[in-house]
Amino acid sequence: MSLTQWVTLVTLIVVVICLVRMSRKASYIFGSASVFLLSIGYIDIEQFIGSYANISVLTLLLILVASSTLERTVYLQKMSQYITEGGRSRAYMKMGIVVASLSSIMNNTAVVASLMRTLSQSRSSVLKNALIPLSYMAIMGGTLTLIGTSTNLIVNGFLEHYGFQGFQFFDFFYVGIVAAGMGLATILLLRHRFPDARSAQEKVQDYFVEAIVTADSVLIGQSVQAAGLRSLQSFFLVEIIRDSHFISPVHPNETLCTGDRLVFTGIIENLFQLQHIQGLSLLGECGLGNRKNIVEVFVRQSSSMIGKTIKTLDFRANFDAVVVALHHEGQRQRRKIGDIRLHSGDRLILAVGKDFFKQNHLEKHFIILDQQKAPSHLNVFQQRFALFGFLGCIGLAVFQVMSLFQSLLLFILAAVAFKVIDLGEVKRRIAYDLWVIIGSALVISQVVIDVGLHQWIAGPIALWMDAQSTPYVALIIVYLMTLVVTEMMTNNAAAAIVFPIALALSNLLQVSILPFALAIAYAASASFVSPYGYQTNLMVMNSGGYTFRDFAGQGVVVSFVYGTTVLFLIPVFFPF
Repeated sequence: MSLTQWVTLVTLIVVVICLVRMSRKASYIFGSASVFLLSIGYIDIEQFIGSYANISVLTLLLILVASSTLERTVYLQKMSQYITEGGRSRAYMKMGIVVASLSSIMNNTAVVASLMRTLSQSRSSVLKNALIPLSYMAIMGGTLTLIGTSTNLIVNGFLEHYGFQGFQFFDFFYVGIVAAGMGLATILLLRHRFPDARSAQEKVQDYFVEAIVTADSVLIGQSVQAAGLRSLQSFFLVEIIRDSHFISPVHPNETLCTGDRLVFTGIIENLFQLQHIQGLSLLGECGLGNRKNIVEVFVRQSSSMIGKTIKTLDFRANFDAVVVALHHEGQRQRRKIGDIRLHSGDRLILAVGKDFFKQNHLEKHFIILDQQKAPSHLNVFQQRFALFGFLGCIGLAVFQVMSLFQSLLLFILAAVAFKVIDLGEVKRRIAYDLWVIIGSALVISQVVIDVGLHQWIAGPIALWMDAQSTPYVALIIVYLMTLVVTEMMTNNAAAAIVFPIALALSNLLQVSILPFALAIAYAASASFVSPYGYQTNLMVMNSGGYTFRDFAGQGVVVSFVYGTTVLFLIPVFFPF
């Protein structure tokens, strides 16, 4: 190996280790690696800029903005009510079809968030154990079209970046629809084995403690800060109820009065800390479900809050909210809330003030589960325009009237003109972190190919296959390699790492790159065994109180059926 190959290999290994081990965002890791390769002269400035200006990357950014208009309508809520009607098998079938269809054209995290509350909280629902299948069907639905998931567009961007013809809108559909059908059939067979969401049971314990300031209390006339109620080790003062008036979040300078009811949240096992405060009389406990100012959110994968502690983020000042509870990896964190660091997909239970939904940067950081609590400003015409306008711009691209980039751009401009979305929302919805990840991935893969590292990695694989082996063996290897990486990291990282190897294998075997590109796209999205490789899995894990074992138990079967179907059909529709 040459020096350039060694340096590139070490850079790639560092990226992989950081993605697996570090809490920093993937955009920071990928961006740092691409800038490093640029600074040492392994890629020129024109190629560097061209990677970030890739048309597939820019199209993806527009799709995320355009599809956000649908999230502001009532149609997703109506769909969630529709699928819970009927018996268990029928409801599962409707859920699979609806979720897969919606996920094929819009952001599947929005689809899952909209349906999640109905499935987990509806008493009449026959789908109380359907949170994990909900995520699975959203994942499968994303593989049906070119725009269904970012991975498809990333792979398409790689193809166009290296001079190959990209995919058409429905090229993914032929294999994807059969694989999704087989996946849904498998889920139906296993429907009784998926575990119920534990969130309902856990919420009985996720309660507040209420105390009253007595008439002879020494706290009367003191501020919250001076009374020491801001420095409790195990509890946090969420709100003050004064003469039927709610004060939340509570400012440190708020003065305490006789008869104030103080509502705390925290580690209930340490209740003695409140009992020892003179002048406070404990009234009892009250459940989260009884409080109207509680909002559940998930931390977005692209949020700049990831890796920071609750205390340093100052939720009261920045969001007019306080964190009541935090769920990470399916478990409520019992430590002091302020010391907990945020991770992608963490579920936060917030006690919000009246200005919470007025904050302009909510969508930048959170996926809001309780969208029905958010004020809706769209009239009937605007909602219909959002739906039919979005479908129309896709139709223009499908029938090649104009490119998808052009039609999406026109739709967004029209949506701004009709006040379906404003310019500030457009700016907030642009996924800058995803743009950095994909652009940087193109830079890294370009360097891997330029220095010949991809052939050095792929060479032993080609030699391992004997002379009688067909390209089909290489296809299986590429699929499995991508599947392992995506379960360890994320789907976008998996596609970026494996594509150069797949390109080298196709060159060595002198066959088409398209089957390998499709295998990467499908495998990168096939995160069924682990909850860590896909945003919707993390959301479901933290909402339902699930563990890794809950996913792996049935996910292995779903993954096997899905992967077998994909690997059988890819060469049929896209020959080597």
